[in-house]
Amino acid sequence: MLFTTHILSALLLGKYLGHTGAIVLGSTLIDFDHIFDMIVKGKKHGFRRTLEVLFTPYPEEDESRTVFHSILGWLVISAVLYAIMPSFGIYFSAGYLLHLVLDSLDTSRLRLFYPQKYDIRGWVEYNSLTEYILAIIMFIIYFFF
Repeated sequence: MLFTTHILSALLLGKYLGHTGAIVLGSTLIDFDHIFDMIVKGKKHGFRRTLEVLFTPYPEEDESRTVFHSILGWLVISAVLYAIMPSFGIYFSAGYLLHLVLDSLDTSRLRLFYPQKYDIRGWVEYNSLTEYILAIIMFIIYFFF
């Protein structure tokens, strides 16, 4: 899913659960594994390239959606944050789980059960009209309900 879709969904969940900041952080920070992957592989990076990585479709051979985009990553990070800051950890974890649920809906490869090589692919094309409609619906619900 697009970065903006993750932000909108997190804002919507935060509106009803409270602790919006923690939920937004949980829902968006895990996409920085794409940026980390780019830096580790020595690819060109900078502010513009970072935005491109966050807002463009992932190539088929993309290997960055691994441990942080998995149940294992979610459990470990959530447990550590809960141990340090229980309230923040719970809401961050909710945002993180929301991110994983949304990513499981799109057609990009997702290794939810990493380190297993099993890929999950949903039915929503990344950066498609369907995703835009979903984002618009979330926007309307957030501001009008």
